[in-house]
Amino acid sequence: MNKFAIVLAAGKGTRMGDKDPNKSKVSHEILGIPLVNHVLNALKNIGFNRIITVVGYAGEHTSKLVEKESDIVWQREQKGTGHAVKQAGSILNNLDGCTIVLCGDAPLIKSNTINNLINEHIDNNNQITVLGAVVDNPFGYGRLLIDQNNELVKIVEQKNATEEEQKINLVNTGVIVFDNKLLFENLNKLEPNPKTKEYYLTDLIELFKKQNYRVGYHKIYGREEMMGVNDPTQLQEATSIMRHNINQKLIDSGVIIEDIDSTNIAPTVYIEPGVIIKKNTTIYGNSSISKGNIIGPDTKLVDVKI
Repeated sequence: MNKFAIVLAAGKGTRMGDKDPNKSKVSHEILGIPLVNHVLNALKNIGFNRIITVVGYAGEHTSKLVEKESDIVWQREQKGTGHAVKQAGSILNNLDGCTIVLCGDAPLIKSNTINNLINEHIDNNNQITVLGAVVDNPFGYGRLLIDQNNELVKIVEQKNATEEEQKINLVNTGVIVFDNKLLFENLNKLEPNPKTKEYYLTDLIELFKKQNYRVGYHKIYGREEMMGVNDPTQLQEATSIMRHNINQKLIDSGVIIEDIDSTNIAPTVYIEPGVIIKKNTTIYGNSSISKGNIIGPDTKLVDVKI
């Protein structure tokens, strides 16, 4: 089956505090890599026929970050997620296959999760499959309502949820897989929200249900992978999580890291078992370190081979 991906990266991100109109939210970096490129890296090696990034605010800047890894379409006006996805129609209209939609400001999504979600969609002959996460505290998130046939009925937002629905801890991550043809056919049927005048992608769930299409979900556990970066605090939190995950994986492989909290290693770096990394060391880019080396302390390496 053909597989396509749409990465939403058009938002302004006013809470990041940027004053530069030429800097986009998704260009903020974690471990030397822009947020949107972390998402694109997660899509690699899955076998997508086309990957499309939707740019908007400071779009020229974002385009330069992604142009080698994806096609680019523009959302010239901020009219919601449904409107953003519709811009990819110039490339994907009438093509057979499935399309995954992801947010370009959620850098912790894993390749394995994406692959499992798409396989669930295909194996169950779904027309929509939503990635849901089981979390300890669901407050503020849209809840996934599941029926007796184990199908997703709809997503209920926090403000509209009943007292009973608020107890549901299966929440919307914002990652959805669609039948590609049906996606673009039904985007034209979306109505703008009466209050915001925006077109919401999640409204397609009820549209598909009314047409008796199969709507399912895939479940993960924890909020980590769905974390969006909307302000400096969330950027710091995502950085801390990614730093820890990378360093722990290296330690488990046999790399000696003296201080996990002061060591910053990009996910693009390769380090052989037996290497010793001392305090306050940063290694970015496409670097590789072979066994027998001691790196640091107080060292920064970018795109080096040792």
